[in-house]
Amino acid sequence: MQLSSWWCFFRVGLCADAFSFSARIGGWQLEAADSSLELTLASTGTTWRSPLFSVTSRVRHSEVNLGGWSNKIQAGSESRYGDPRITSAHKKTSNRTVILSGVIRASGGGLEEWTLQLSASDSLSDGDALSFNLDLRTGKHEETRFQDHCDHRLQACYTYSSTDIALLWELGATERIVGAGEQYSTVDLRGQKFDIWSGEQGVGRGREPLTPLVDSAVPLQAGNMHTTYSAVPVLLSTRGYGLFFANTQLINIDLATSLASVTVSFEHQAATSLTVSGHLMGGSNVRALLPSLTRFTGRMGVPPDWVFDGLVVGAEGGHQIVNERITSLLKANVSVVAVWIQDWSGMISTPKGDVVWWNWELDEERYPRWWFEAIRKQGIRVLTYINPMLAASPNKDGKPPTVFLKAEQLGYLLKDVAGKAIVLQDQINGIPYGQVDLLRDDAREWWVHLIRCHVMFVCRDGDDPLVSGWMHDYGEQLLLNASVPGPLGTASDVHNLYPEMSAAAAQSATHGFPEVTFFARAGAQRAPNFTRMFWLGDQLTSYDACDGLQSAVIGAMTGGLSGWSITHTDLGGFTMVNEVNVPGFKFVRNAELLIRWLEVGVFVNALYRSHPGLDPKTSSQPWDASVINYTRNLTGLFRALRPYRESLLQEASQTGLPPVRHGLLVFPDDPSWFQFRRQRRELQWIQCRRGQEIGLQQFFWGDEVIVAPVLEAGRKTADVYLPAGLWSHIWTGRTLQGPQHLVWPAPLGRPAVFYRADPSAQWRRFFKMFEDNPLGAGFELVGFGWGG
Repeated sequence: MQLSSWWCFFRVGLCADAFSFSARIGGWQLEAADSSLELTLASTGTTWRSPLFSVTSRVRHSEVNLGGWSNKIQAGSESRYGDPRITSAHKKTSNRTVILSGVIRASGGGLEEWTLQLSASDSLSDGDALSFNLDLRTGKHEETRFQDHCDHRLQACYTYSSTDIALLWELGATERIVGAGEQYSTVDLRGQKFDIWSGEQGVGRGREPLTPLVDSAVPLQAGNMHTTYSAVPVLLSTRGYGLFFANTQLINIDLATSLASVTVSFEHQAATSLTVSGHLMGGSNVRALLPSLTRFTGRMGVPPDWVFDGLVVGAEGGHQIVNERITSLLKANVSVVAVWIQDWSGMISTPKGDVVWWNWELDEERYPRWWFEAIRKQGIRVLTYINPMLAASPNKDGKPPTVFLKAEQLGYLLKDVAGKAIVLQDQINGIPYGQVDLLRDDAREWWVHLIRCHVMFVCRDGDDPLVSGWMHDYGEQLLLNASVPGPLGTASDVHNLYPEMSAAAAQSATHGFPEVTFFARAGAQRAPNFTRMFWLGDQLTSYDACDGLQSAVIGAMTGGLSGWSITHTDLGGFTMVNEVNVPGFKFVRNAELLIRWLEVGVFVNALYRSHPGLDPKTSSQPWDASVINYTRNLTGLFRALRPYRESLLQEASQTGLPPVRHGLLVFPDDPSWFQFRRQRRELQWIQCRRGQEIGLQQFFWGDEVIVAPVLEAGRKTADVYLPAGLWSHIWTGRTLQGPQHLVWPAPLGRPAVFYRADPSAQWRRFFKMFEDNPLGAGFELVGFGWGG
C-alpha cells in the first residue's frame, strides 16, 4: 500500500505508519516505511536496515602542513536538519529500479526535497548488488571558505561551511566491519570513528613517546591510527553486505555505536543538488563480497614476468657505487633481477643533508645513459622514482630547475583560486616546489609525455624503454585553496580523486609496454583499475603495529579487503630517526630487523624490493656481510615459490581475492582471529598498544599457507594459531592437527610457515618438496640448516 501526503509530514505523530511500500529489486526485497527502509537479500537472508539519513550544516576548520601532505579537518559549530520522511515511491517498468521521494525540514525552517533511487546493478551477473543515488535538492549556498590565521608552525588554515549528508544503518551486536582502504593498525573497524581523507600516513602513528615528540616538532606529521595514503569509502560486513561509496569528498565513518553512519561533506558552493551515491553489495560472507567489490574498484593485472625472478635491490650514490652493490650480491649468488635507484635525477643540498632533486631529467654525471644500456645487457633491469612535485630551486651543483621552469612557463603548475601558481616549501628539508596540475587535461598530457621521455627514455615511437618501472610517489595531497576546473567543483570535492588521477597518468605512460610497471602508495576508489602495483608506504624501522613491520602486514591485509590486491612493502622499512639519542626516539635499521623484514617480504611482496632507507649510511643493507647470506637464501625462497605466487596473482586478477589474507577470508566462522594473544614484552606493549589480535599477528598466503612472522626484537620463536585441519611445517615436515596454539621455533632466516596437509589440499605435494628435497625446489641453502 502507498500513501502520499504532505499533510502527514506536518503531523508526524499521527502518521508514523502512514506510508508503506514493498518491491523486489534484483536479488533484494525492499520494505519501506515512513522514515525507514529495510533491504533483504533473498539468496542469504541478510537484512540491511536504515533509518534513512541525516543532514547537518557545519562550519569546518582545516589545518595544513608539510606542503599539504598532512591535513586535519575538524567540525566546528553545526545545525541539524529535521528527520527525513518518505512521501512517495514508484517502480520503473523495468522492475529493476525503485525511486523513493520525500522531504526534510532544513535547519533554516524551509522544506527541501530529496529522492533515493535504488537500482539492480546491470554489470553484475549475480544480481546481488544495488546501486544507490541519494539526491538532496537544497537551497543555494554562497561559498564561505576563507583563510585563517593559525599556529606559525602550520602552513595554512582554512574555515569553510558545508552541508553534510549521513547515510545511517543498524549494526548487529556481534557484527564486524572491515575495509576503508589501507588501515595499518587494525582490521576490525567496529568502535572506531575516522575520516576518509587521503594524506600522509605519518611517523609514529600513536607509538609512544615518538608520536607527541614528532608532532611537537612538526605539527600533524605524526599521524594517527587511521591516517593513510589510501583512504577508501568501502565497508564490508561479516553479516554479508558491503557498501561502496563513489563520492570523493571528505567522508567521516562512525562505527562507534550500534547506529552506523557514513557522512559525506559537501563544501558550500553554487550547486543546488547534492548527491551521495554508491553500491550496496550482498553475499554470504566477506570473501563472497570481494568479487562484487572489485568489479567497482577494478581488478589489478598480473605483474610482468620478470618480477618473479629475484631481488630488486634498492641502491643509490651514482653508477659506480651501485655497480659495487650489485657485484657484491652477484658474487654471493643472490639472484638480482633489477636495481632501483631514487637519485637518478640528481641531488639537492639541504641543512639535513643531500636529498633527491625533484627535477625529472637524467643526471648523466651520476648515471650516464650508457650505464642503463650496459646493465640491461647483464640481464638486470633498472627502476627509478618520480612524484608530481617539481623542485623550484637549483641542485647542489647550481643547475637550474628546468622542469619546474618549463611547467611554470606552460601554466601547468597547480594554481590557487586567485590564479597564482602554488609554490610551497617542504618544511623538513626546506625545498621550495610546485605541483603538476593533474586536474587539467593539457597538464596531464604533458606529464604523461614527460614520464615516457624522461623516466622511461621513450621519446620517439619505436624506442625501447631503458627503465622497466618506477616508484610513483605521493599523489595524495591537494590543497583546499587549489583552483579546480568548473565541472569538478571545489578542491574538497576532488581531494580524494587526485591519487587516482595521478595513477591514471602513470598507466597512460606505460601503455603499449607490458614489461614496464610502476608502484604507487596513494589511491582512491578506482585506483586498482589504474595502478600496476601498490606499495605500502613509509614504515618506521621498528616491529610494531603502529608504524613498523607489523603495520605493513596489517596494511597488506586491509588493502586486500578494499580491492588493493597486488602490493608489497619496502624490505627493511624506510623511516629512520637518528638525530636524538633518546630512548623510544631513535630508530635505525639493524641486521635482525632487516632479515625479519626479508622473511615477511617473501610472502607479502609481489615485488621483492629493498629500500636503502632514510639514512642508508647507518642502516643495515642486503649486501652487508652479516646479512648477505640471508638475502641469498630468502631471495631464493621467493623465486622457488613462484608457481604458487603466480597462481595467487592470477586469482587476484580474475576474482579480486588478495594473496595476503586475514583469517576471516579463509576461516570466516573461526572467532579466534579477533581474540587477543598474550601481551608482548612490557616496553613494546607500552609503546604501541595495538596489534594484539591473533589475526593481526599472522596471515594466510592464499588459502594454503599460514605465515606467523616474528614481530619482536630478540625473539627466536613465533606465536602460531593453526585453525581446523592438518597443517605441516614447511621445513621439518612435522604435521599437526588444528585447532591449536603453538610457540614455534623461528630462528633468523627460517620463518614459521605451515601449509595445508589434508589429503585433498591442492598444493600439498608442491610444499612437501621443501622438506624432502629443498635443493630440488630451485634455491640454494647455505649455512642455515634449511629443511631441518
